[in-house]
Amino acid sequence: MNSKKSIYNYSFLLIQGGSIMNKVLLQGQIVNIYKQEFFTAITLAIPNGSVINYPSIYFYKNEKEMADSYKKNDYVNITGQIKARGVKNGDKWYMKQYIKGSLIYLVKNEMSEKFLCNLNGRYEYINEFLINGPIVKKEITNDVITIAIRPHNEKFNIYLRSYSKNHSWYDEYKENDELCIKGLVQTLRRNNQYGIQYYQNFIIEYSGIPSSPEIDDPYNILGLA
Repeated sequence: MNSKKSIYNYSFLLIQGGSIMNKVLLQGQIVNIYKQEFFTAITLAIPNGSVINYPSIYFYKNEKEMADSYKKNDYVNITGQIKARGVKNGDKWYMKQYIKGSLIYLVKNEMSEKFLCNLNGRYEYINEFLINGPIVKKEITNDVITIAIRPHNEKFNIYLRSYSKNHSWYDEYKENDELCIKGLVQTLRRNNQYGIQYYQNFIIEYSGIPSSPEIDDPYNILGLA
């Protein structure tokens, strides 16, 4: 990676009042809770039109104790981050992306919120992630666009996808460009020898590069010259 260009792009993000971003915002109904000694995994059902996504969120340590107090069918709001960890499959290791939960709380339906009492009503659903970082890789395969970015202060890459047939926006991006992305968590249902499993993808909805003025020596911005 061209570290000088990466610092150049990152500096403009901060100058414009931007910030380091890796945030997942989810709101839906708990359909499964899987408790282990060192973590608790909560799966939500989040409708989006005729499609229902089932993102899973992992809670560790103090956050696990917080998550353990909730039960199936609760409607909750969850904040987390996209992370990646090494997983062994046979003799090979690969990086698996997942959502690490940091906060969870109960939510009420719209009528209960407005009238400040328990009423039947419609629940609001949220499925969103916000992330930025320099581009480390990009590719197109069968109209599936994959962009890998390196979140700031992390040692792993996050792979994001788009199924858009319009590639013009993709062609504008270059390796090491600082990219800001808003997207959603998509789950795909698969049957295998272990039964029904859901695979998570992080789908790009909107993206952009922070605009910046022309400066001859970007290192002067950070006082590194």
